[in-house]
Amino acid sequence: MFRRISVDVYAATDHARLPELSLSLIGEYYLKPGAQAALTPGAPPPEAIAAAPLVGHWSGIVAQPDSAAGTYETVIELNDSGSGRSDYPSLKCGGTLTPIETSEDPHAYRETLTYGQTKCIDGGTITLTPTDKKSVLFEWQQKTGGVTEASGELPASPAE
Repeated sequence: MFRRISVDVYAATDHARLPELSLSLIGEYYLKPGAQAALTPGAPPPEAIAAAPLVGHWSGIVAQPDSAAGTYETVIELNDSGSGRSDYPSLKCGGTLTPIETSEDPHAYRETLTYGQTKCIDGGTITLTPTDKKSVLFEWQQKTGGVTEASGELPASPAE
């Protein structure tokens, strides 16, 4: 629910505001006592949909306010095994993405740089949140659960 609100705020502010989210909740949490998630009969439960691996290719501009670059192109590609790669062409760095299995977010990845290690920070956490617009919200943190240092919306794009 909190991620959906974040997506809604991002869209409503024409991409000017991306709420930061830090959760320590495990499982489903309802703000109204006794409430349950409404399911379409025969539909898989929300946790099954959320846990499905993201597969695809996304690219766009992300903002990192406290950096010399300010904004830069980001390319994310994920395969059906759940892992993938990252590329930051203008920064001349990128690497591999490995799902973080202990994360509360099913779309959190550990980034391991394979080139440009002197130009970018190795070992960051990337969280991708699918939107209803065929895009993902990208968040980069130096450590899991830390402050979001870079963020933006990455539209789906054809694989290269």
